[in-house]
Amino acid sequence: MGVYAVTMELGGRTRRIRFDMNALSDLEGALGKSVADILGGDGRSLGFSAIRALVWAGLRHEDRGLTLERVGTMIQQSIEGGMTLAGVLEKVSEAIAACGVFASEKASDTASDPPTTA
Repeated sequence: MGVYAVTMELGGRTRRIRFDMNALSDLEGALGKSVADILGGDGRSLGFSAIRALVWAGLRHEDRGLTLERVGTMIQQSIEGGMTLAGVLEKVSEAIAACGVFASEKASDTASDPPTTA
């Protein structure tokens, strides 16, 4: 399995947001909650701190010194430039889906089953 990232415009430049085990662990550490607790629900209940932490965790592979405050500023700049918060969350959702960590067991079982012949 390769490393998957989603490209997004943030803070005036193109960035690659990616979620791997380190990013997900950083996210849990920053918010003091499990990823399941953070991502559970319908997504509309995510607070601003969670959104900022999600973006921060997904960008740390590019810059380990990146701070939560800096990411908040980058998100604000992007919103002022015309991006919506929903657009930011859409990119985060794409990156989480692309990472493969949350692939269902049933999907991986199906992928490894040999094809049936008629």
